[in-house]
Amino acid sequence: MDGPLRRFAINHGRLLFSSYSEKFWPHRLEWFRRQAEAGLLGEIDESRTGDGTIVCKDGFTATTFGPERFLALARLFPVEARIVEIDESSLFCEMTRRQPSVPRRPREKKRRSERRLW
Repeated sequence: MDGPLRRFAINHGRLLFSSYSEKFWPHRLEWFRRQAEAGLLGEIDESRTGDGTIVCKDGFTATTFGPERFLALARLFPVEARIVEIDESSLFCEMTRRQPSVPRRPREKKRRSERRLW
């Protein structure tokens, strides 16, 4: 695992991602419509809204991750992924970092003269 995820997931560490369940779509869309009516969001572009994506005419876009997208993300890293849906509203993806298959060689201790001074 390289890059930013490495800082957050030590061996056997867990990452937890969440999104809305597709079963919650009508409720979520209604909530966004009410916010738009109250002036808290831009007007919803009904022609471009659907399939888990809400698009506002001011350029704001809200998306969701389904199980397939979470699993595709997990395949990019050395993690085991588990998908759980709660109350037909929330979708969670728990990624657990796998132990490296080849043990790393211990770092050699640097001599004092080789250590960074800043």
